[in-house]
Amino acid sequence: MATDQRRSAPSTGTKRQHDNSTSDSVQEKRMKHADNTAKKEDYQQLTPLSPPPSSPPEGAASDRSTLSGGDPPAGEEELTREKPSVDPPSVTTEIANASRAVTTKSASFDNVAAEYDSDYVDSWAQKGILTFIEYRTLASDPTKAMRFWIVGEVVHDGAWLMRSNKGEPFRRVSIRVKPIVSGEYDKWVTHLDSYDGWKAPNAYNDGTLIASRSMTYRSKGETVGTATIFDACYNAQKQFCDYKKMEKYLASSIGVNDLVIVEARLTRWKCDEKGNTAYRGTWDRYRVGFELGAVSLLFVGPETAPPDLLDDVDEEDDAF
Repeated sequence: MATDQRRSAPSTGTKRQHDNSTSDSVQEKRMKHADNTAKKEDYQQLTPLSPPPSSPPEGAASDRSTLSGGDPPAGEEELTREKPSVDPPSVTTEIANASRAVTTKSASFDNVAAEYDSDYVDSWAQKGILTFIEYRTLASDPTKAMRFWIVGEVVHDGAWLMRSNKGEPFRRVSIRVKPIVSGEYDKWVTHLDSYDGWKAPNAYNDGTLIASRSMTYRSKGETVGTATIFDACYNAQKQFCDYKKMEKYLASSIGVNDLVIVEARLTRWKCDEKGNTAYRGTWDRYRVGFELGAVSLLFVGPETAPPDLLDDVDEEDDAF
């Protein structure tokens, strides 16, 4: 290239043969413009205008829940994402890359914010023996809960998936993320509000979404529930596919700034006038939210430096 020739040739003050800097400059500008145009068109095709596809491909779920009508058919080629050579400076700059990992141009039209296809009518249905909880299911198969994907950045103090300080597992785990797709948060709020559930005065006003899950169970003859460890956490940095094909990732390693795919189910549960869970009674009053299914790590976010509590220290403060 002309740049390499200039570095190796002696500085004689005479223009070299074959060194046409003006032509090189014009050519480079044309190539740069063409490259930017291609990237822009590619980004517009790959970035969904509303929430990500409503559920994972067949076999890529944490259980045998129902897939929605727009999901890729079983056996479709797996979506892959090469691991970056260096950590991204900010996970929010990787929106286009994240879109490539979780969606296709055809699938991006099937979103939770859009109206459901008339062939896929959904309704609330009980799943299991608990009578105070119901899941959003397809009317054609009320035994399987619908699953949704939320791609977001974990916020500060947003990951509560690890063991507590006392060494015991959490009785309830949760993760709070800020969706990376523009407008997704507002569409989720509208969608959740459409179910007319009871909500706290400050609910859904900070741009984040939370999914939680009870981790307690009772064995036969026991009266007190025992907490178990949340292990539905996967490493999707190299490839996002069937959970059985991905490596497990330590839930305790998920933290602030990480970019993750949250698999969740829409659920409602009975509550009293204060919003507390009611295990009996009718469905006159209830709350609506996300039940956490799984967490898949796309990118490890940058470390957040601790606050400098003594940033205004002067010489007098240093003296004892």
